[in-house]
Amino acid sequence: MKKYHLLLVLLSLLMGSAFGQKNQDLAKHVLIKVSPMALAELETVVFQAGAEYFFNDSLSWQGEIGLNAGVFGANAGRDQNQDFSFIRFRTEVKWYLNRSYLAAEVFALVKDFDRSTDFFSNGQESIGYTLGNINFFSTGAMAKIGTQKFISKRVLFDKYIGLGFRVNHNEVTPLEGITTGADGPSPFLTDQYRYEGWSFSPNLTIGFKIGILTGKR
Repeated sequence: MKKYHLLLVLLSLLMGSAFGQKNQDLAKHVLIKVSPMALAELETVVFQAGAEYFFNDSLSWQGEIGLNAGVFGANAGRDQNQDFSFIRFRTEVKWYLNRSYLAAEVFALVKDFDRSTDFFSNGQESIGYTLGNINFFSTGAMAKIGTQKFISKRVLFDKYIGLGFRVNHNEVTPLEGITTGADGPSPFLTDQYRYEGWSFSPNLTIGFKIGILTGKR
């Protein structure tokens, strides 16, 4: 059923792009962008915002930063995780067509947090812990397609879908209750923290942003 839901979302995005329109009179203008979906990250609440600058009517550059309260020392955490620090950077170049846009994006993110009652493999054996520190880094690139359309004089709705790859690096430092030969269930979201070193994986993104136009149009 989840596959059908994903297919419906993809189709709605692609069908919507057929009714988009090329942005007009935005050369040298700046859009302030916010990403509401970042607030619903599964591991922590992320505040993500940035700006898009239009070189002309067909080409723009967009940069964003996303972070959580843990970056500033606040007590951020959820479920097994505590003292969660999260920061992410995104940058992309967008080419506007008559009815949609194409974009090339690169990104990087860093997570640092303490995790309770889990295990990991160091390539030789499985090690369990009651408390450990996770340092996770990920970077990658994506090709995206989307549409941007003004829903009022200054507010814009940007929806997109993208596919690419990511390269991850995970480091685990057991702090308390260290055992060997540990094992346990492997939920999808925690598998990435149960292996040390580098890994490669595909990356799919679907989302939307809200833009606010600055200056006179």
